[in-house]
Amino acid sequence: MNDFLIKIKNTIDKYKMIVRGDRIGVALSGGADSISLFWVLLELAAHYEASLMILHVNHGLRGIESDKDERFVKELGEKLNIAVQSRSIPLSERLKEKGGSIEDTARDMRYEYFEEAKNYWNLTKIALGHTLNDQAETVFMKILRGSGLSGMRGILPVRGEIYIRPLIETKKEEIISFLSTYDLAYVNDLSNLDDCFLRNRVRSKLIPELIESFNPRLLRNIGQMTDIMREDEDFISKMMMHTLSRWRIDMNRRPVALDLAEFNKCHMAVKRRILRFLIENISEEKRELGYRHIQSIFNIINGKKPHGMVDIGQGTIVQREYDRLLINNIRENASRRSNSPYSAYKECNFMYPVTIPSLIHIEEISRSIIVSFVELRAVDYTLKDTAFMDYNKIEFPLKVRNFIPGDSIAPLGLGGTKKIKSLFIDNKIPRRHRGCMPLLEDRESILWVAGICLSDKVKITEETKKILKAEII
Repeated sequence: MNDFLIKIKNTIDKYKMIVRGDRIGVALSGGADSISLFWVLLELAAHYEASLMILHVNHGLRGIESDKDERFVKELGEKLNIAVQSRSIPLSERLKEKGGSIEDTARDMRYEYFEEAKNYWNLTKIALGHTLNDQAETVFMKILRGSGLSGMRGILPVRGEIYIRPLIETKKEEIISFLSTYDLAYVNDLSNLDDCFLRNRVRSKLIPELIESFNPRLLRNIGQMTDIMREDEDFISKMMMHTLSRWRIDMNRRPVALDLAEFNKCHMAVKRRILRFLIENISEEKRELGYRHIQSIFNIINGKKPHGMVDIGQGTIVQREYDRLLINNIRENASRRSNSPYSAYKECNFMYPVTIPSLIHIEEISRSIIVSFVELRAVDYTLKDTAFMDYNKIEFPLKVRNFIPGDSIAPLGLGGTKKIKSLFIDNKIPRRHRGCMPLLEDRESILWVAGICLSDKVKITEETKKILKAEII
């Protein structure tokens, strides 16, 4: 086993990339990196008792040249009696539909294909040909775009226990030397020389200048730095997950709610990670969150106003409501009822007549009010979301309706009236819930703001003979 193979085997073992019996799909474009990866894995397959198949994607970006690459890969597989699965995935329709860069769209579509292939062919690993040079390019692109610690980790040697990158510690010059020594054919993708792509400019201009003028060990140092960054990132991420577990955050609940008093006890590094994790998991598209968005959220958290909102895009919004931070996706809400006590992000308009006894189901907010007669001994003022009223002081008919701006009530013991909007503010009821709050009203006035306030008009006294109980569930 030559030095090149030994080096890559050491990388494989260091990151536990391959276990015995793995079924490995090798992503083979036909270029130098993927070809060297393929030949190395072919040599090492017996050692790991692994089997290989070839996965190729033809994006058709270079017309005839793309087709030639596909034929080259297929012929290589036929020559070595290794199965080749090739897929033509044109980018034009996806770019028209969603926009974005050619590079990012092509990458996303390749991974979609890899996932399909993995499931169809029962692959346990998919090997990708990223090198130490690719690692350096990625880090510098992250720096240019203003990335944080997670971006500075660079390309992960192993992602999701499926995607492996055995060449991630190997330089391009070592790969070319290996291919030349053993006279192994590969294809050249001339689009890699096109300076309209940022990565190509970083590859052909920035990195060579830094190596020549500043540090010849640049690539190796970046590789070491990304190792350190990954370990630091892993530690902070574990702290974040421990914190979310302690808070019992339910990712299936909408909106996801954070207690700001608890949140603000965390170190800033953990707070940023919590926001990124929650938002990126709720967003329709799992895109990386920018610094500007995070700072906008901290602005409403630390601001003096009890309310505020940041629109992240793709339907994801972050709201501050008094001492809570709510993260939601309003597009998702259209097909999935919110688990908050009252319907969110829609106007309520309801009115239901009340007979006694009865259960009034309020379809608009998916809650119900039960009204019934009870004996004096059953009165318990400590019960939550429950009110007890003097039946003989009610002016019938009774109805349940939604709150309307301008509504007022004579609160128990206050000796006057008060705007219900002020009650909502006092009780920190979010604005988005107020229009859906149910009120129990007789012919003359509002008797009960469900779960919040009872009218002095129907208070129970020593003269009370008949008691009405109302409960919202």
